[in-house]
Amino acid sequence: CERKEFEDHNVKIVGIYFAAYFCPASWNFTRTLAEFYNEINLDEKQFEVIFASLDKEDFSKAYAEMPWMAFKQADPWIKALKAKYKVKSVPYLVVVDTDTGKTISTRGRKDV
Repeated sequence: CERKEFEDHNVKIVGIYFAAYFCPASWNFTRTLAEFYNEINLDEKQFEVIFASLDKEDFSKAYAEMPWMAFKQADPWIKALKAKYKVKSVPYLVVVDTDTGKTISTRGRKDV
């Protein structure tokens, strides 16, 4: 994902969404997050999500239900971001300010 994608929409907040198709909790939260995403962006794009799949094989199944962007499967950024944000389980949503790069929340799942 390039920064330009966010600038095109003047998006100030991005959620990095770590999930896996094999995890039922991810399926459930994906639906909740999709509703939130569609609601908050109804009039104007304010919030973007990037899916960081932790699946080894089921990426397309998981991503098929998501209205947002995604890192390519096995993108090295996923591993780096997983380590940076200390992701231990899924689903996990990190919320970041696109202007400053600062973390707004590592509890995005609870915030939604």
